[in-house]
Amino acid sequence: MILDAVRESGGVAVASPEEDIPKWMGVASSQEGVALCPETAVCYGALEILLERGIIKKEDRILVFNTGAAQKYPEAIREEFRQLDITKPLDWQAIH
Repeated sequence: MILDAVRESGGVAVASPEEDIPKWMGVASSQEGVALCPETAVCYGALEILLERGIIKKEDRILVFNTGAAQKYPEAIREEFRQLDITKPLDWQAIH
């Protein structure tokens, strides 16, 4: 049904590498402060492909809906977090 809608509208469909999802979740979080869900993050990979192919231009206005919450997908976030040693005094200067 989706492909029928794309064809009928004259649109385009692209596949984006699934392994890029954590990258795009991280980019959105660090640059925009938005915690994207994986199904939205993959859209940014698709936008990258569409830009490379010249199908869309940097000055085009694109709307992407964040349809979920990143907090529901902790396995998609590959972030190393520092841990405090609770047996030692807290170094407030080291926390930032």
